[in-house]
Order: sequence, then C-alpha cells, then structure tokens
Amino acid sequence: MNRMVYRSLVMIVIACSALCCPAEGSGEVWSELQGVMSVLEGSINTRRAWAASHTACGQDGQMEHLTAARDGWVQVTQVLEEMEREFGISYPSGLPPEERQQYQKDVLALHQRNCDLRSSLQSRQEELEGAKVTVGDIVVERNSLHERLLGLHKAWRSGSLSPPYSSSGSSSGVVLSPGWASPGSPGSPSFLGSPPFPGSPLFLRRPIAMGIFPALSTGGDISSSASPSPSPWPGSVPQGSPCRSPSPSVSLEGETDRLQRCIERLKARNERLTAALDKRKGESELISMTLSRHEADSTALQMALQYWYRHTHGYIQGVDNNMAIYRK
Repeated sequence: MNRMVYRSLVMIVIACSALCCPAEGSGEVWSELQGVMSVLEGSINTRRAWAASHTACGQDGQMEHLTAARDGWVQVTQVLEEMEREFGISYPSGLPPEERQQYQKDVLALHQRNCDLRSSLQSRQEELEGAKVTVGDIVVERNSLHERLLGLHKAWRSGSLSPPYSSSGSSSGVVLSPGWASPGSPGSPSFLGSPPFPGSPLFLRRPIAMGIFPALSTGGDISSSASPSPSPWPGSVPQGSPCRSPSPSVSLEGETDRLQRCIERLKARNERLTAALDKRKGESELISMTLSRHEADSTALQMALQYWYRHTHGYIQGVDNNMAIYRK
C-alpha cells in the first residue's frame, strides 16, 4: 500500500511540475514539492520501520499495526486530496468524495466498535469463569455436607438398632437391667442392696419398686404377691419421676434437620448461579453474533477500499499515458 501511495505521489508531483512550470522552471514551486515529497517519504520509511519491528508481537500488535496503517492511509489520502485541490488536478473517480470519506469513517468506527466488543466479550468470559469456579466450590461443599449427613444417618441408625437394655437371667425369671444388679449379689436389685447416691432418680423409683416386687424384699414368691398397680416394663420411667436427659438420637435428628436446610439453601443458590451462568452465555453468544456481523461489514469495506486502490492504479496508468503524450 505504501508503495502505491508513494508512486501516486511521485506521479502527481511530476504532473504538477509539468503543468505548473513547463518552460520557465519556477524554483519555488519545485522546492516546495520536493519538501512535501521528503516529508512523505520520511513518514513512509518511519511507518515501514515501525511495522517491521512490530510484526511478530501477537494479535494485539497486529491490531495496533492495522490501526496505525489505516490512520496513515487516511492521513496520506487527505494530503493527496489537498495537493489535488491546490494544483487543480481532477480525475474521474468511481466513488464520490463524500461517499469515500464516509467509507473511511465507517472503517475506523467499526474498528473501534470491534475493539470495544472484544474487550466486553473478554470481561464476560472472565465473569463466566468466576461463576464456574463459584459453582464448583458450592458443589464440593454440598457433597461434603451430603457425606456428613449420611454419616450422621448411619450413626443414628446404629444407635437406634442397638438394644438399650442387656438381658440377664435370674433364678426367679425376672429380667433386670444391668444397672439394677449389684456387684455382690447378681440377680438382686441394686436399690435393695445399697442406697442410691443423692440426686439419683432411684430415690423416687425405690418405693414404687418395693410396691411392685414385695417378694424381693421379704423373700417370698413373686407369683403369690399382689401388686397394687400394674407392673411396668423394667427401665420405663414411672409416673411422677423426673424426665430423662435428651437422648443422642434427638440431637442427631436436630443436626440432620439443620444440614437438610443448609443443603436446600445451597441448592437454591446453585440454581440461581446456574440461571445467571445461562444468562451470561446468552449474552456472550449475542456479542459474538454482533462481532461477526461487524467483521463482515469490515470485510465489505476492505473490499471497497481494494476497489478504490485498483481505481487509483488505473488513474496512475492514465497519468503515465498523459505524460508520454505530453513529452511527445
């Protein structure tokens, strides 16, 4: 592109020199043209050196190089148009000047729009990656809570399936709890052999037990003794006795309910994050479609610019023919 622009500038300068000073040879105009040519040649050489040093800098470097080349092309085109207006050179153009300038502005605007869309798409992708990491952490936490809940269920089942009382046979056929048997005399209730410690529920159980099993204290037959009240199962809490401490199963059930509520909250949060992730994906797809459309528009504009370059080449050939005819 720079070679074509340089060649067109050379031909314009030659034509201007031939038209402006065919015989007299005005030195001022020629020196002015030489100054313009030297400035343009220095600018072109600077652009070439800059482009050669930044060719292998990746995609960002290529985009910057393309932007700089387009800016330089716009500036050189403006210089050419100013020189044409100054020296009164006109040539038939396939596109009107207003439309050509509009094409140039559209190219620059679309390039800036593409850069903005790419940065927006990159930020959206970073947000998506962060949301994926958050969802992964929530899934890991949910799995750990689920494993803990299963462990608590297993512990609760094992505690509920184990028998609360161990059966021990006696000569009288009465099934007593291990806590009731004294170490000295197996089979006899502990509350008959030794007094209970203060604050024990056995203070309240002892009279009832004496009323239920009178033969144990008198040495008589159990079957012949009359019970004033129906005999409860050994180990049951009599009426009027203090309540027992809460069993471990109750605390396990409370912990299970709490973990279940926590899992429900995590599920709701996971659903919200999934919905947000789907929304971000839709926005990213929309941005990609918009970017593709702008890239297609940019490609069409580049084709129009290539057509303009070919038209400029035809103009240069026409100038060559005119110069050849003028020299003859």
